[in-house]
Amino acid sequence: MKNQMNINRVEQETGVSKQNIRFYEKEGLIHPRRNPLNAYREYTEDDIRAIKMIKMLRMLDMPLGDVKKILDGTESIAAAADSQQKRLKEKAVQLSAAIHFCDELKKQNPDKDELDVEECLARMEAQQAGGFFSQWIEDYRKVAKEEHEKIFTFIPDTAVTNSREFTAALLEYADKNKLDIVITKECMYPEFTLDGVEYQAERNYMSVRGIPVASVRCTMMHPELYETGIGQPRRKLLRRLYYAVPVAIVFLVLIGLILGRASWVFESREGWVVVIGMLLTAAVGFYRFGIFFYNESGKRGK
Repeated sequence: MKNQMNINRVEQETGVSKQNIRFYEKEGLIHPRRNPLNAYREYTEDDIRAIKMIKMLRMLDMPLGDVKKILDGTESIAAAADSQQKRLKEKAVQLSAAIHFCDELKKQNPDKDELDVEECLARMEAQQAGGFFSQWIEDYRKVAKEEHEKIFTFIPDTAVTNSREFTAALLEYADKNKLDIVITKECMYPEFTLDGVEYQAERNYMSVRGIPVASVRCTMMHPELYETGIGQPRRKLLRRLYYAVPVAIVFLVLIGLILGRASWVFESREGWVVVIGMLLTAAVGFYRFGIFFYNESGKRGK
């Protein structure tokens, strides 16, 4: 006969409380025999193994119903693990959305009487309904907003030829957009805070119909301090997507134009010269766009 153990010994062997051991018996997961003389439960090595198996599977948050099927032999461990993995992935999406929402509430720090509960519930329900895809869309919007505010440009009304004119241009821009600005360093590369966020500005010139036009480019000095709580792998992917979309659109348009005259393009040397010239022109155009026009609408006002 196999060694018999009482429930106190089993608790020590497995690290599972006596209350849980009795609960597992009540649910039909284990079946200890009873001593006919005193009706005490007596556990064998097989019971110990079963309890440890239950403990392991419950640490995976596996439902008791699936655990029982494994112990009964009516479902394989692999099949049960596959079902549980799907449940955990769905739960992970919900938890990720909840974490992001908590992060937003912390940053907004609303008063309980001022919080728009209806709007919050609507957003949370939309996140739950949309699941994985909606969370990626929401994260993309956050990353796009971050990138938009990390670097923005505007065209001042004056030529900005000295530090005083530069300061005046920044103050005028902030006033127009109803933003709080504090100039912390006055020069041709001024530093300032906009709504408490530190920026540095530089002046660039571009030619419009032969006339030089000043463009002010403002760059956030410590962008890492203002990033939302999105994991770095996902953030990197979304940033690449954010910058790749406009480039992809332009090149698709160019390819469409080229294919429209495919026979001439691909059958002559001049055609290849035209293709390469168009691609180079597009690349230069994007470079100039990045320097002079990127986020030209500027940082949003209040």
